[in-house]
Amino acid sequence: STTASFENLGMISTAGLDAQLDWSIPAPGFGDQGAVFTNILFNWLDKYEVQNNPGGPVFDYAGSVGSTIFVPPYGPQHQWRLNSTLGYDFGPGSVSLNWRHLPSAHHVARATNPSARQEDIGSYDIFDLSASYRINQMLEVRGGVENLFDREPNIFGRIPGVTNAIGDPEPGGTFDVIGRRFYLGVKADF
Repeated sequence: STTASFENLGMISTAGLDAQLDWSIPAPGFGDQGAVFTNILFNWLDKYEVQNNPGGPVFDYAGSVGSTIFVPPYGPQHQWRLNSTLGYDFGPGSVSLNWRHLPSAHHVARATNPSARQEDIGSYDIFDLSASYRINQMLEVRGGVENLFDREPNIFGRIPGVTNAIGDPEPGGTFDVIGRRFYLGVKADF
């Protein structure tokens, strides 16, 4: 038989700010219904410090990407993120455009070794378009396009003069590796 124990020997210390704004204003629609609306989500990461062992060095990973979720810093730690939606609700239906923005970031290797030569990763923007329409009391259709402009993932891990043309998808899932995709759905209430 095998006995395995787990111990939390290190430390993670994080600080930041999360903010959300929801706003709408009446607008023409079908009958008296209709509104233009927006939703803005903002996240600021002031610090994301990790110490793997007691008495070991403390590294601040805020503003870095390139780690999987299984090793420090346990996924991408962008300095800030913005996710905003602008839409029009016209009574039985709505149309909205979503914008996800990630700023440029350092390669995770530079958090533990400031002389690491991996290039910074540029900012990244994705737009999604969606719509829905209630046909009657029982039936609603919805559809959309994710990654509307078919934005490719940023090149990750390039070292100037060494790996100029090589790069991998960022292992923490920061970038869209699938590309543009469409969806269509029907909701039926009985």
